[in-house]
Order: sequence, then C-alpha cells, then structure tokens
Amino acid sequence: SVVAGTPTTRIIMDAPPDKGECKPFVAVADLMTHAGLKVPEVLAWDEANGFMLLSDLGTHTMKDVIQPDGPPPLGLYLDAVETLIQWQLASREGVLPPYDRAFVMRELELFPQWYVGEYRKFNLDAAQRQVLDKSFAAIADKALSWPNVFMHRDFMPRNLMVSDAAPVTGNPSATHLGVLDFQDAVYGPITYDIASLLRDAFLTWEEDFCLDVTIRYWSKARKVGLPVGDD
Repeated sequence: SVVAGTPTTRIIMDAPPDKGECKPFVAVADLMTHAGLKVPEVLAWDEANGFMLLSDLGTHTMKDVIQPDGPPPLGLYLDAVETLIQWQLASREGVLPPYDRAFVMRELELFPQWYVGEYRKFNLDAAQRQVLDKSFAAIADKALSWPNVFMHRDFMPRNLMVSDAAPVTGNPSATHLGVLDFQDAVYGPITYDIASLLRDAFLTWEEDFCLDVTIRYWSKARKVGLPVGDD
C-alpha cells in the first residue's frame, strides 16, 4: 500500500492449521500490545486457512546491527531490558500456560534425546543417566524457586527488531524495540528471559558485560516492584 507517496510493506503469514496454531500468536500479540510493546499488528486473519496479514516492523533485528567483534552495544541491551521490564510488569496469573516442573523437564529432555542420542549417536549408561537426572532436578528446583511473570521464552537479539518506524501499537509510551517470535510465551520464572538475552546461543560477550547488564536489569526491575529479590 502507499500512503502520501510512501510505500508501506506488509507481512503475510502462511501457517496451515494442520502444521501450527495461530491463536497463541494472536493472543500474546494482544497482551503485548496492551503492555505497550511494539509487536506486529494483526490486520486480517483467515483462521480457517491459516493466512494472516501483519504490519511490518522493519528489516533489521538487534542481532543484525550488532558487530560481534566490536564493543558490546550497551545502549541496545538496555533498550531490551526496558522492553523486558515493561512486559513483565503486565504479568497476570492464569493468562498464559504455566512453565511448571513438567514443562521444564520436557525441555531439558531435548538434550539427551536430540543432541546426545540423535546427533552424537551416543547411548547413556545407567550411571550417566543418573548424573543427568540429578542435574536436571537441580536446574528445575533452582528455576522454579523464583516468582513467576510473563515469560517470552526466546527473548534474544534475533527476536528483537530495531526500526525507525513509529510504534504500531499507537501507544506513545511503547518501547521502540519490536518483539517477534512470542507465540510460545508462558507464565514462568522471572530469571528466564534476562538469561536468554545475555546467554544468547548466537552471541557471546565477556562475563563483565553480562553481569553489568544483569545488575542494571535487577536494579531497574527492583525499583518498579518486580520480584527479583534483594541480591
């Protein structure tokens, strides 16, 4: 479409109902919009055939504009922190699926099933499996000891959009980083998404930088009343 001579792009989503469910995407997009986040706007939805017309948040993800060999972009990461805090502040129990022990264990089990078994073709013996099970239990205990908030589950630079466009939400207080790939959002540990942001599978930073951003997140979150603890 063209508005006053300026072309406006749209995104077409093709998600056949037998391959995936679009309702979580629409529901979480609505939650995020009401939280003041910038997300793709659902302009039209042919639910029966799995087609959706979305607004376009631009062409560059946060990961695209980061130079992995250069200094870590503190400003961008603090923008991501502000976006995350805004999302967490909107949290309400009973709205999103719970990230409970069964959920955690299913995700952890992907490691022995797909990496160890399928990719490495290695069979764990009973003693090795016992060590793994004990480790998984400790991880689950630690994660589930934290208070729950709205959790994106894949909050990392490749799912955050950097754009000069005006917020599509129409909310003047909306953060300027766009958010994508949020359809798997759950209600889970407050520590999860900040860890996803800084322990990214695609970018690695020095420990000092990761700690610096984490502490800044903790300080900002604590000031606005999020349950991040006193340490």
